[in-house]
Amino acid sequence: MEREDFDPSDAVGFWDTVNRQDWEVCELTQKGVGSRGYVRGRYTESETDVHAFDCMVAEAYLERSPATVT
Repeated sequence: MEREDFDPSDAVGFWDTVNRQDWEVCELTQKGVGSRGYVRGRYTESETDVHAFDCMVAEAYLERSPATVT
């Protein structure tokens, strides 16, 4: 970054593109939540692996919590 010929425009452009895509996905998600077809829940049917991982982490925390350590 200290070089005179440093040009961050490619990184700035990439950041801008990715963030605009993320913002669009967030907007679409909010629209989906307002749909009559939306069913509340923490996980979708396609997130079984995410749920399993979260359970594994929660169990590890419980095993190490002060209430279980003697």
